[in-house]
Amino acid sequence: MTVKMHLQSRMFLSNPYVVRIKHPESTQTDMKLGEFFKYLKIAKKQVKATWGYSNPIIEIIKSDYEQTLSLFGTNVTYNMPIEECHSYWVFTDEADALQFRLAAGESIHMHMWPSTIKFTIYEYDTN
Repeated sequence: MTVKMHLQSRMFLSNPYVVRIKHPESTQTDMKLGEFFKYLKIAKKQVKATWGYSNPIIEIIKSDYEQTLSLFGTNVTYNMPIEECHSYWVFTDEADALQFRLAAGESIHMHMWPSTIKFTIYEYDTN
């Protein structure tokens, strides 16, 4: 079995199973990558078919979230975007993806994902 590694490539797998994992401890100013590397280690040990991942990124989840601040006796309303850190994981085998989701905990199966996401893909060739 040989492995081809595709660095920072667009999604080229047909009918992939994509999982989005939330990294709640990471913020734009302080990325906590320990959790991300834990998931990477789990995937390398458990996944037997072609799989990949994206680097963690900060995404704006809700941009019209209004916050009210009382400033010197005056109420000021402003929009405060809600940001979360996510990484995307892609699998060709649904069983591998489900097993990974169980190990990861808080994750979502994505049917669509941002087109700007670039993946590091481990392509396994059985020939």
